[in-house]
Amino acid sequence: MTNAVGGGPGSLLGDLGHRLHLSAAAIGATWNAALLFSLGIVALAVLALQRPRRPLLDAYLVALGVSFLVNDTPVDVAGYGGLAALGLWLFARGEEGAGRLQ
Repeated sequence: MTNAVGGGPGSLLGDLGHRLHLSAAAIGATWNAALLFSLGIVALAVLALQRPRRPLLDAYLVALGVSFLVNDTPVDVAGYGGLAALGLWLFARGEEGAGRLQ
């Protein structure tokens, strides 16, 4: 990334285009990669639309958004990111319920 930024806007856009190409190729490489990516994106979208959302989950979703931009492994980011987001949501929900019992 530092070389792309140092080369100016044209270099940066070229690198982003190359990363998008690599990402699309990774998603379409196999049917199970496409399935994992799709399930991860659906899970992230559903969790992002839940109200009220906890600040921990908001921060995690922002971090995943940045990770999508800088990584060329969208299948891993979406799949494992969606699974981890589900765990964070369950944890936050459990903490909220525990607070109501006290």
